Amino acid sequence: MKTLPLLLVLVTCLWSGSLAYSAEQKPLPNEVKSTAISWMELLDKGQYSDSWKQAVAKIRSFYGEKDWSQKMTKLRQPLGKAEKRELAGSNHTDTRPGMPPGDYWVLEFNTKFEKMPAAVEEVTLIPDRDGKYRVFAFAIRPASS
Repeated sequence: MKTLPLLLVLVTCLWSGSLAYSAEQKPLPNEVKSTAISWMELLDKGQYSDSWKQAVAKIRSFYGEKDWSQKMTKLRQPLGKAEKRELAGSNHTDTRPGMPPGDYWVLEFNTKFEKMPAAVEEVTLIPDRDGKYRVFAFAIRPASS
C-alpha cells in the first residue's frame, strides 16, 4: 500500500502541531521558499499534474500522475480560492515524524482560503537527485483559534 509521503499529504485536518524552533536554526534559503510558494500556486490554479511533475522524484516514483492529481483534487478543491498566504515559520531538521532521518525543510504558511478562512499549510521539501530542494509532503489543517 502506498502510504509513505502521502501520509503527510493527506494528514490534512487531522494533523496538529507546530514547528519547533531553536536558536541555531539555519536561515531559510530564498530558493527553498520560492520553490514551496511556486508549487502551492500550482495547486491554487488546479494544476495538479504540474505539481506532481515538480515534486521530488520520490513522489513521482511512489504515485502515478493520475493518482496524485485525483488525491490533490480531493484535498484542495473543497477549500476554494487561496486569497492570502503568508510564511509563518520555517525549520530545517534531520527528523520528521514517521520518516527516516534526512535533510528536511519544513515551511508553514498562514493561508486564507475562500471556504476555510484560517488555515495552515505545511510544505516539506527535501533535496532531489540534482541537489535542488523539491516538495516531498504537503498538509493543510485549520488554524487553531
